Amino acid sequence: EFKCTLEKEGTVTDFESEIYRHKTRERIWISETARLVRDAQGVPLYYEGTVQDITARKQAEQALREREARLTAVFRAVNDVIVTFDLDETITDVNRAIERVFGYKPEEVLGQPSTVLVTPESAVLARARTVRAWRGESLPALFELEGVHKDGRRIPLEASASFLYEEDKPVGLVSILRDISLKKDLERQRADFLHLFHHPAQGE
Repeated sequence: EFKCTLEKEGTVTDFESEIYRHKTRERIWISETARLVRDAQGVPLYYEGTVQDITARKQAEQALREREARLTAVFRAVNDVIVTFDLDETITDVNRAIERVFGYKPEEVLGQPSTVLVTPESAVLARARTVRAWRGESLPALFELEGVHKDGRRIPLEASASFLYEEDKPVGLVSILRDISLKKDLERQRADFLHLFHHPAQGE
């Protein structure tokens, strides 16, 4: 492919290939930039250029791909809802857990405002918390919100949120939302029990 491109185009830029190092037979990656030199009649004589060892870069790229694959697997498998937003609070990605917790399929909420998932009051609370975090305030890692299921019922949520960065600039937010309905039910049952214990019905 390298030779064919040279013969056709006359030059090749940043052509990557995997080769064997001559003495050690070690597999390495190189990047070649070359030009074809012809004689006065246009007959190819030789080609000249540079060869750069890019093995370290290719290994780093492979490690990054593997890391991203692992993160993607976790993202899809975790039971909590993981949702990402851009700085305009538009949903950019979400895992499959949203269907179990909110009743939506992922594609139904992509591109929607974050307010589709929470009550107006919780949206205001979350926005204010984001502003405080942006100012550098120290905040608890977890906070509670009230979500809204696709069928309209309210869902108590435990949430965490962090900024997403690219080249040290914030580009969005990632939030983890956990349905704590069972926890809230148990707390209510405990409160009702303690109330009855301290205030027994008349005649008992």
